[in-house]
Amino acid sequence: MRVAALIAAAVSRQPCVDAQGERPASPQPVFDSASVARNSSGTNGTFLTYRAGRFKATSVTVRMLIRSSYGLQDAQIVGGPQWITADRYDIVATGDVGDSPALPVVHAGAPSRLQLMVRALLADRFKLIVHGEQRQAASALLVLASDDRRLGPGLRRSEVDCVQRAAAARRGTSVPPTQTRPDECGDSRGLGSLSLRGRPIAQLANSLSNVVGRPVIDRTGLAGNYDVDLTWASEQNMFTAVGEQLGLRLVMQTNTIEVLVVDRVERPVED
Repeated sequence: MRVAALIAAAVSRQPCVDAQGERPASPQPVFDSASVARNSSGTNGTFLTYRAGRFKATSVTVRMLIRSSYGLQDAQIVGGPQWITADRYDIVATGDVGDSPALPVVHAGAPSRLQLMVRALLADRFKLIVHGEQRQAASALLVLASDDRRLGPGLRRSEVDCVQRAAAARRGTSVPPTQTRPDECGDSRGLGSLSLRGRPIAQLANSLSNVVGRPVIDRTGLAGNYDVDLTWASEQNMFTAVGEQLGLRLVMQTNTIEVLVVDRVERPVED
């Protein structure tokens, strides 16, 4: 993941001039309007939705928004005051995000329009300034556990592409879930459990990173989308569970990884 390239795509909200200096290039997309308010409910449940031109983030932290809008794992975010992890906010914004996957879904390729719009909101309302660096850090490789490439019972190939389904839903052309699989695009994370539906392995690596507290790099070579069901009793037991239930293995090592450094961030003026 090229963090520097991700930052360059969203550093400025101003129109720029193309290489020939002839005409302005397209400016970074921004929300038409946005409101930000502190959430003091005391609940930790987080919700991010986008329907009918309305993006809504409930009880989110600034760290969550950085992680989702830059497509990073939590361990790749460095610096910043403690409040970006503790303070929670409610955000309601309007604007056309096109076919962007819903946050915090992991997807390959360039940042989506929605990700760029959230980055612009962070820069505008939270005065966020970041830069990318390469650093030596503890990380983990997610690899296949056996040479025969056999997967465990908790990791199954899915023919459902939930990113495409979310985009189709915004166009009003979505296919309803089948009666036998009403949760075919659901996902949940609990204390000692993880369930994903119709997601790439990169999404699994991202979720495991939050458990082990270090970047997890996908080296499985598994393409396409998968259903995941994983349970464990402790962090130590989780490594065993990944092998027995998923047929994968976490290899701990030190690698050069790309991180996003928070240079500046401010609490917002609330609406």
